Amino acid sequence: MHNDQQFLLEPSNHGADYALLDLSGEGRYTMPVTYRPVISTGHVALNEYIHFMHFGLTSDDVSVFEANMAKLIDQREQYPGVGMMCLMREESPEVNYMLMTSWLRGSNYFALKTTPAFKPLQAFTNRAASANGYFETGYKVLDPATFQ
Repeated sequence: MHNDQQFLLEPSNHGADYALLDLSGEGRYTMPVTYRPVISTGHVALNEYIHFMHFGLTSDDVSVFEANMAKLIDQREQYPGVGMMCLMREESPEVNYMLMTSWLRGSNYFALKTTPAFKPLQAFTNRAASANGYFETGYKVLDPATFQ
């Protein structure tokens, strides 16, 4: 099933479901959730940790949010272990964004959350959590050659 654009994801939370990440845009699914990339850099690789942060925002938040995300992504060279950073907007009437990042290991992502670079993002995390919705989740990108 694997090609360089489709990945099977093992959940980091016990009891959660596996997921399929299809970056090709060519898959056909019964109930797809489709996002349009706003800013994207890097690539997802097998065996990496991949982290998703979902932000439900208002239309008033869009320009400031995207500017803060661009700054965070522009500084990616400062984040040890980062692979891909991609900000996407859901193709729906609601203002929903997803920040997808990949890392050599999960500890690299959690280290980023303690740095000053993460502070502007934390404000939107808090705002989304108290208003229109926020969640985050992590996965390991499985290598089909070793998956059983």
